[in-house]
Amino acid sequence: MQLKLKTSILSPARLGGILKPAFDKAMADAKPRIAALIIDRIEAQAGKELKRMAPRYRQGLRQPESIKLTPAGVEITIMDPVAAVIENGGSAYDIKRVMLAKAKKSSKGGTPYVDVPFTQAAGSIPKNMRSAVARKAKREGTSTTQLSGRTPGKKFTRNLNVSRLQALRFGMPGTKRIKQQVRHKQGIHDNLIRHRSAGAAASYQTIRRISAHSSASSWWHPGFKGLKLLQKVVPPLKTDILDIVRDSLRAAGIPAK
Repeated sequence: MQLKLKTSILSPARLGGILKPAFDKAMADAKPRIAALIIDRIEAQAGKELKRMAPRYRQGLRQPESIKLTPAGVEITIMDPVAAVIENGGSAYDIKRVMLAKAKKSSKGGTPYVDVPFTQAAGSIPKNMRSAVARKAKREGTSTTQLSGRTPGKKFTRNLNVSRLQALRFGMPGTKRIKQQVRHKQGIHDNLIRHRSAGAAASYQTIRRISAHSSASSWWHPGFKGLKLLQKVVPPLKTDILDIVRDSLRAAGIPAK
């Protein structure tokens, strides 16, 4: 997947004879300075807006052919598919289909499945459940304990939250946490798992399974808007880019207005 943005910096010119080599050299000299300027400004903006996904975006921008300089302008191409989706956005898609394509486990009947861990905030878990799983952990003398059973209500509506790192793990181009109201057959705290390591507070988790039998509507990414960092950062740099090009042209002996 590619995303391109052109910002005109020079009027089209027909250069020939002895001027052509000098012009080419001037453009070659200007390119690394322009690339450094653009990358510096975009990465600074990415650091503000992307946080944990900023390294992936930077990687997509630092490819050898990502930034080109031609007489028509600056051309920026983001080759990395995740970085391109961060920039341009993505449409709604079926998370179930994407995740099952990478499934490594199958049921006895041969149906592939993926187990997805969900972190549960301690404050959202009823106190009696936290106490029950803590007592069970103490009896068993284990650091990881599961409190099996269902909470009241067979169905519920909850937010489906899959982190960016989980999205990348399964090849999903998520740029933000996925938030969607969905219906599940299990209660939100069914089969609660408690983790406790020495000197640390207990953490809680539930596991939800995706298989071919799961409803597509319950694992559906609603899509998201692109951040459009290139459009925000590059156009305001036009004057600075032109100054770099003019300096290189003058250094090569070519008059530049």
